[in-house]
Amino acid sequence: MKKRKITKGSPKSKNASLLVAVAGVIITALMSILFVNVQAKEKITISEFKVPIYGENSGPYFITSGPDGNLWFTEFYVNKIGRITPKGKITEFDVPSFPRDITSGPDSNLWFTASENKIVRFTLSGDITEFLIPTSNSGPYSITSGADGNLWFTESSAGKIGRITPDGIITEFVVPTSNSGPDDITVGPDGNLWFTEYYANQIGRYP
Repeated sequence: MKKRKITKGSPKSKNASLLVAVAGVIITALMSILFVNVQAKEKITISEFKVPIYGENSGPYFITSGPDGNLWFTEFYVNKIGRITPKGKITEFDVPSFPRDITSGPDSNLWFTASENKIVRFTLSGDITEFLIPTSNSGPYSITSGADGNLWFTESSAGKIGRITPDGIITEFVVPTSNSGPDDITVGPDGNLWFTEYYANQIGRYP
């Protein structure tokens, strides 16, 4: 009966295995050091500024850079919009409607959507003009300055997007998918309008 010949690994193969194991340990150690360094570099400092009516839950909602070098934001629950300087000084202004989104217009004024089915223009001198949207209960939500020199906004409940000129003339456009819930809107790098369709799980582009 023949005996099975058992071949043992050569010294060279053992050395190669050992080198691979050592290399693995070194790479793991280096990755750990790099990960720690990345984590350390990502540490940031965040400053917070309470709005004057903070205790009454003013509902700060949207914010935008203003034409005056400050930031402007909406306070949904208290019918106000606020201005905050880069150093954190806040001033509030009463408005007649509940404000949602806000943006700087091509006319150097602030424009915001209001839950009362309106688009509102607010000048830096404090003048307020409201424009009623033709479709009732349209649910105006987001607003942005378009590349065409007008303002564009979404009408979530009506399934439309709207255009308003700096003079207040409103035109509405029906989104192809009904009840899609147009939500946020912005200008793309191609100069077109891009918006989210919340209920339809889609992104819309106009034109």
